[in-house]
Amino acid sequence: MKNFISKLNWRLILVHVLAACFFVYSAHSLSYFYDIEMVRMTLGKTLDSMEHIISPVRIAYATLFISVSGYIGVVVGTIASLLLCKKYKWFKGNSIVVLLISSLFYKFDIIEWLFINSVFYFPARLFHHFEAKLITHSVVLFMFGVLCLFNKRIIRFIETGRFINSQVTEPVS
Repeated sequence: MKNFISKLNWRLILVHVLAACFFVYSAHSLSYFYDIEMVRMTLGKTLDSMEHIISPVRIAYATLFISVSGYIGVVVGTIASLLLCKKYKWFKGNSIVVLLISSLFYKFDIIEWLFINSVFYFPARLFHHFEAKLITHSVVLFMFGVLCLFNKRIIRFIETGRFINSQVTEPVS
């Protein structure tokens, strides 16, 4: 157990959990397309007034799909983490820890998403069509997740703990 803990890289876990959270919320935004008609109908109305239009089975399936979509994002983040660990020869146990932490974050809604969502939803506000807003929001979140995983500076941070090169330049006198 001590050997397992000593091989863990906290910088890798932090960055990959952040990327997995972006994938979770990207998948969550895309999940509304499962029954976009129902989502459009319920935007301005309460479900009590629409009981005769929308069946409980339809609501149950849509709710189930939306709740499962976050775990799909967790799996995508974990698979990307495993592939990067294999490519850079990092300890694969880090990806298992990423899976556990990101699953717990999603399950217990630990991340204050309402505040963060307003920042990442900004590009989607440029569109008036609801579906275009959802797609834009999902793509922005997915791209930030990919950026967290594949950016060279972030990879350098994971490996060395620094974002920039370690060369120090002396001023010329």
